[in-house]
Amino acid sequence: MEEGQTPPEQPVQEQPHRATLIVVLGILALVGCLPLGIAAWIMGNRDLARVRAGTMDPSGASTTNVGVILGIVGVCLGAVMLIASLLLVPAWYFIYAKPLPASPPM
Repeated sequence: MEEGQTPPEQPVQEQPHRATLIVVLGILALVGCLPLGIAAWIMGNRDLARVRAGTMDPSGASTTNVGVILGIVGVCLGAVMLIASLLLVPAWYFIYAKPLPASPPM
């Protein structure tokens, strides 16, 4: 290389997308596994940021977005079900539970 010349830029290698994994995690979150929904949400947002930055394969961006949405819906449904169970199970117990019979006198 001659003096005063800049070296040619190396092309940025794109990482492969993880869209299928993120969609599967989002679907499992809908079935009832709340932590997987959180993982789909976080991983999907990171991958979409990498697609926008140009360091990840953009062909899976729309599928990744679907996985993020499924993860968000799964987390919201899981949170609603958790809150409902925390409220309704004790309410059911106090409404329908019968007191134990008194022991007969001896």
